[in-house]
This record gives sequence, C-alpha cells and structure tokens, in this order.
Amino acid sequence: MLFACMLVAAAISSCTKNFEKYNTNPSGITDEELAVDFKSIGAFFASMQNPYSSAIPLEVGDLGMGGTWGGYFMNIYPGPESVNYFLFGGQYSLFNEGYGNIMAPVNEIKRRGARESAPDFWAVALTLKAHNMQRVTDIYGPITYSEYGKGGVSAAYDSQEKIYDTFFAELDTAVTNFKTYIAEHPGATPFKLFDKTYGGDYTKWLKFANSTRLRIALQIV
Repeated sequence: MLFACMLVAAAISSCTKNFEKYNTNPSGITDEELAVDFKSIGAFFASMQNPYSSAIPLEVGDLGMGGTWGGYFMNIYPGPESVNYFLFGGQYSLFNEGYGNIMAPVNEIKRRGARESAPDFWAVALTLKAHNMQRVTDIYGPITYSEYGKGGVSAAYDSQEKIYDTFFAELDTAVTNFKTYIAEHPGATPFKLFDKTYGGDYTKWLKFANSTRLRIALQIV
C-alpha cells in the first residue's frame, strides 16, 4: 500500500515538473516582446473599433429594431416571426456585440494595468466603452455594467440612471487623461499603430470624448 502511494505521488510530481518549460512555445511571443510599443494592451482595441460598423449590428440595431419599433419602417417579410415588430434571433446581436467586443476587451486592458501604466490608452478604452455601451443600454434598458468582470456565475444589472452616471464619470476620466497627455507629450502618437479612426491623434480623440459626453447628455435632457 505504501509503495502504491509513493508511486502515485511520483507520477503526480512528474506530471507537473517543468510544466511551464514544456508547455511554452519557444517560437511564441513573450510578454516582454508584447510590452514593446504597448502591444500587450493595444492588440485589444481592434474589436472595440469595429462592432457597430459591421452590417448585422447596423441592420438589426438601427433599422430592424430601432426603425421598426420607432415606426419609421415596417417589415414586409411574411415569415413565421412577427411581421409587425420584426422580432427574430438577431434582436440580441447588439447585446452580444457590446459584451464580446467592448466590455471583454476593456476588462482585459484594465487587468493588464493600463489605468496606471498607459492612462492615454485607458482614455481611449473608456471613450469607446461609453460610446458603444450607451447604444446597448438604450436598446435593452438595465444591463450589467459596474459588476462586469468581477467574477462569479452571475452579475447584478445596473439601472440606466446608474449606468449613465458611470458614463459621465468615465468620460471625465478620459478627457482629463487626454488633456494631461497632450500637454505633457505634444504631438506624440503612441496609439497610432492601433488607431483605425484618428491615426493616433489625441486631440481628435479628445473631441470625440467630449462629443460622446454631449450625445449622452442629450438623452437625459
């Protein structure tokens, strides 16, 4: 019996010995290499700049859902689903886009320490987060926002009032970060490699953050 236990213990220890060494791709990119030019956090911005420019979210969110429910359009498709309110499986696509392409990358950027190590990148993340998630909450109402990314099998839904207050707080942080970086590093464009919109020009991102803040404010006037 003792011999059997020793054999099992030896087998278990042998399975984990040099585990990292044998399970690391020698040709892969290291964390040190990813840290160069902010690639370790910049790589997560690609999906954040795409979600609402693709055909499905635009068609479903702006036309199929917003336009039909708002009375601007009427669906003439005589299918098995509602011909009056265009209810179909795609009605959840903006919800999925918001969490898959916005909230998840922002959470990872935060986890990697961008708030402290790259406040200018964090400002871009907060701006895109507020800009895109406003559409999600305006369509679906209360959503998980402040509790997102904290772990567990469930997360509480925030009221729209709380979500909007958080939008303004996040955009205040973004605007402050942009202004500080522009003042301390005039003309610098560290985000250019990952920027699909403004070529890394933070003066334009600052305007966009302020425009987003104004657009959100108009919803509660």
